[in-house]
Amino acid sequence: MNGKRLPDQIREGLARRETLICATAQRQALLRAAWAESQRDAGLSLWQTPRILTFSQFAERALGETWAQTGAPDQLLPPGAEWAALREWRRASGGTAEARALLTAARTLGDWGIKRSPQALGGSPEGDLLLEALQRLDALRSNGRKPLREWLGDIPPGNEPLMAAGTGNLAAAPRDALRRWRARVIEPAAAQAPVAMACADDDDHELELIAAWCRRHLEENPARRLLIVDARLRQRRGLYDRILSQTLSPSEWLTATPRALSNVFAIEGGRPLADFPVIAHALLSLRLLTGRLRFDEVVHWLRLPFLDGADRLASAPVEELLRKGRMLEVTGEELARELERTPSIPAIAVAGARLRQALNTLSGERRAAAEWSPRLLQALRQLGWHGSRTLRSDEQQAVARWHALLDEYAALGAWLPRCSAADAVGTLSDLAAERNFDPATVAAPVTLSDSHDDPVVRHDAIWVAGLDSAQWPPPPRPDVFIPLRLQVEAGIPWASALAQTAAARRSLTAWRVATPQLTVSWARLEGDAHRSISPLLARIEGQTTAATPRVLPTLAAQLRGVALETFEDVQGTAVDTSRTVAGGVKPLTLQAECGFHAYAEVRLAAEALKTPAPGLDARERGMLLHKALELVWIKLKDHFHLKESFGLRKPLIADSVEAAVASVFRGYVPVELRLAVEREKYRLERLIESLLQAEQGRPNFDVIALEARREISIAGARFEIRIDRIDSIEGGGLAILDYKSGRPRAPRWTGSEVRDPQLLSYLLAEAGRNVQALANVSLANDRAKFTGKSSRSGILPGVKGLPGLDPKKVPAEEIDRAWNAQLEEWLRGLAQIATEYISGHAPVQPAADVCRLCHLTVLCRRVELSDPEMAGAEQDHD
Repeated sequence: MNGKRLPDQIREGLARRETLICATAQRQALLRAAWAESQRDAGLSLWQTPRILTFSQFAERALGETWAQTGAPDQLLPPGAEWAALREWRRASGGTAEARALLTAARTLGDWGIKRSPQALGGSPEGDLLLEALQRLDALRSNGRKPLREWLGDIPPGNEPLMAAGTGNLAAAPRDALRRWRARVIEPAAAQAPVAMACADDDDHELELIAAWCRRHLEENPARRLLIVDARLRQRRGLYDRILSQTLSPSEWLTATPRALSNVFAIEGGRPLADFPVIAHALLSLRLLTGRLRFDEVVHWLRLPFLDGADRLASAPVEELLRKGRMLEVTGEELARELERTPSIPAIAVAGARLRQALNTLSGERRAAAEWSPRLLQALRQLGWHGSRTLRSDEQQAVARWHALLDEYAALGAWLPRCSAADAVGTLSDLAAERNFDPATVAAPVTLSDSHDDPVVRHDAIWVAGLDSAQWPPPPRPDVFIPLRLQVEAGIPWASALAQTAAARRSLTAWRVATPQLTVSWARLEGDAHRSISPLLARIEGQTTAATPRVLPTLAAQLRGVALETFEDVQGTAVDTSRTVAGGVKPLTLQAECGFHAYAEVRLAAEALKTPAPGLDARERGMLLHKALELVWIKLKDHFHLKESFGLRKPLIADSVEAAVASVFRGYVPVELRLAVEREKYRLERLIESLLQAEQGRPNFDVIALEARREISIAGARFEIRIDRIDSIEGGGLAILDYKSGRPRAPRWTGSEVRDPQLLSYLLAEAGRNVQALANVSLANDRAKFTGKSSRSGILPGVKGLPGLDPKKVPAEEIDRAWNAQLEEWLRGLAQIATEYISGHAPVQPAADVCRLCHLTVLCRRVELSDPEMAGAEQDHD
């Protein structure tokens, strides 16, 4: 069909150098591509550019020629001027979204010839607001300038022969203008293709069917031209991009270089300019220079590859500064000061100098838009944007569109007040979010569109998705600012269900004319909600059921199915036992969970990055808790003084907590933490009070050691530990306690299998001193709870003795033998863990519940490479 993609009337008219007017820029691009194909098929290598214009482009050109002939100045009001005026007016109340809605309503009035009198529009809050918006727009016309819609009646018919195609959904005023200009309207041909129905299980299945349909057609004939129509294309753009590229050109996902724009499919309509990464980085840069950014936004700004080489090298240490400095939000000035305090790292010094220079460029008084525009661009260049890396074609086009946007912003200076740099960046950001941009691409065999308008250009096959009863015909969406009666009388298609149905019927006819193979689809389910087929499709005569394309396995499934060569690499470098093992007992705790985790985090320093959070972090809360409890028991000393201190307990606890704060923060609490510290002091006082109440019911005990430092030898290596507390208990023996600020959890010791080695390392340090109990003391949720192991019940609150050894029935010697045997078995488990860690044994063999919160899964790839059923089972276990 390539040589006949253009209807005969259009092809012949363009050959005669007639001007063709179409409705949208997307149809214009399709028509130009089809004309180029027809010329190449005719054997030409050089041809004249066809005269194909959108309605707005033709009207603006005709106005310019009329004014040039009469010597009149340009009197066209830029579209951005109306937007800027309403945005400034509604900034403090409705914001940009309301300004855009009011502007749309005002344009609807002009496009459809609706009276704009107070009698017709007033009487409701929405109508009164629209009338006030119209008055503000009228004020823009004081110098004789008017928007394009108000100049249409002044454009006289010309001698140029005109054609119009796909303009059936234009508003009333443009259609009237086409009639006055004597444009020849190209009507769709009478022949209509049969309709094939496809029913998908859900939305994902529908996209899989579409991708398989495209692949089948292109495998049969790569020269075919296909059209996919989906009204929800903008919401599903990313899904389409992924599934079509993986189905039609999977090699794009297997290269070492970043994916470029596909040459197999093209998505019409573009997306907001602010969504392009290089522009998003520019906007983040300007917001940093003129306002505040959240921590995650600054990290995103640092990691995008649009700074020059020196700044990219500085991104990691700058990010580290932010993480360590509790910088939840940061201004450009604060970040510059922080960087200037660290001049020893050259990359940071360069980044600080660039940032300071850019800040100086944007400092100063309020300025007009024409003054801010070059300053904003200069500040970006001083920061190093957009970097020294060679930009891809789409990135270069986006940068060029950014420069045009700055020019557009500067041109709005006559309708914008003088403003600060922050306000200028806010306006520019709104403009970037309003303006859609579509980088120029090569002609692709597959085109995706969200428009239900007449395609005009013929295609070998068309697939229309999402035609269930809820979405097609679409429900009415009348303008909230215009009375519904006026919209229905004007014939606005989206104002009533009847008009929407008529528009849907016209679309169906246009699709059937534009292709010999039309497939329409709908999905049965949307989540748990059931859908039904559109009633318009159910009544089509001669409909058929579409042949279900063979859905190919996803690229991920195909890659996962490839046989991998296994390589056993579980042995790392042994620990140097001539030195004390770094990290205390932490390496053994990680080794008990997963050998690779311990090796990667401790030996290779693959630690999780800390994200700043408001208030105190877990480390500081733990330090405060341990120090406060140490000070409390220094004063209380034993069980006797604990019972005698009942009346003085609260001030004793308060004084200890206050002293702990002074110790941890060295006498100065940062201003931003003072409220959090006050809350933490209150929480600690309540927790410590609950602990003392629980301990008051214990048998007599003496606290003989607090925060006791010990050095122990396990499997030939030295470890340094600190024992939170050791008690001498009634009847002889010791109880070892470790404070925890999280949820209570009993030590996981099953025979010689050990998951929590910390208390056992304390036990080893006190070997030979008759340890009778080991327990974690969890202080959280306003309560204290002891969880652990003991030889007999009653030594510690809530900690039971060995099962089956009731002191009333079993001799004490037998209980002691069983307890000591159990201790030796646990210590053998501890020694086994230490031996594996010291030898460098690092298998990826995690316990069943550790992968869920591990930050090293990208390195070990266990979840990625595991059998899907195993992964699902682990997820269920978690």
